[in-house]
Amino acid sequence: VTPAPVVSQSLWFWSDTGALAPLFREAVTVSNPGLEPISGVKVSWNALDASGALVFSFSNTLPVINALSSLTYVAGAGSAMTGKPASATVVASGKGSYVKQVGIPYAVDSIQFGVPPYNIYTGATDYNVTGDITIGANQIPSGKLYVMILLTNAAGQMVGADFSQPSHLPAVLTSGLRIAIQDDVPATSMPTAAAIYAAPES
Repeated sequence: VTPAPVVSQSLWFWSDTGALAPLFREAVTVSNPGLEPISGVKVSWNALDASGALVFSFSNTLPVINALSSLTYVAGAGSAMTGKPASATVVASGKGSYVKQVGIPYAVDSIQFGVPPYNIYTGATDYNVTGDITIGANQIPSGKLYVMILLTNAAGQMVGADFSQPSHLPAVLTSGLRIAIQDDVPATSMPTAAAIYAAPES
């Protein structure tokens, strides 16, 4: 029996001011308590306004989560939301199944980040993060590329997070292809390090 993945909230951010506002982001940790890797875990989230009415909903399938390991899923939206979010629920709506192959994230290098002279949000500062991703041993459809960007402080705590959806890519990403990533990531306090996690969706 495949044990259900465990979801715990790590970070929440909303702002209705700034050059890219409105902006909503929530980062959660999805853990695999089992003794084998899990493929096909599906995460669903609902954003609710102060009255409890639904203002946005979305689901996504995660990459393979290794045994006794976890990964970060970042949810978010902007102008597509039909109201101001006051809370959000994130659940593992599909627990996936055991697989034999171990999840191996793509290699990432040349990561840099800094504060641009724009996009200052209420309660957060925008950081521009860049890096290069190298596609692994197998080709994948470009729509299956999973990219999360995390900012941490000196204590290792997550202070900023975003997801990246590179556009204008070939329909199929071949093995060894290098892709440049650039994204503006809101952080609620000053980060000291940036990390980019990239892998194929299950």
